[in-house]
Amino acid sequence: MFTLFLYPVGNALFTLISGFVSDKFGRKITIIAMSCSALACYLLFILSGMFKWTPYLTGFAIGGFMGSYWGAGDTIGGIMFSESSPTNLRSSVTVINTLINGVMGALATVISMILLPVIPE
Repeated sequence: MFTLFLYPVGNALFTLISGFVSDKFGRKITIIAMSCSALACYLLFILSGMFKWTPYLTGFAIGGFMGSYWGAGDTIGGIMFSESSPTNLRSSVTVINTLINGVMGALATVISMILLPVIPE
């Protein structure tokens, strides 16, 4: 319950921060900064679960991870794909990017479904 309380707070805060960083420093710096932030927040999430730290920190950490990930990857990364491609191919590049993300997500799901019953507890 407490974990779910601060998840949207961390998510919104880090998504908002990515916008301010992008306006101030540009997209490339934002992608690097938010990727580092996502890694740090995910590490904090893992550690808080392992060491049974407060649920508030756990929820905020996973929210910060998701906000950093979405701020860097989905928003800014998608814009860079379309802007760096030729004008006549922009929509195709965006569609292919979305398609590859969907296929990779489905593949990861299938692999997880196959491996989870096999992995010992």
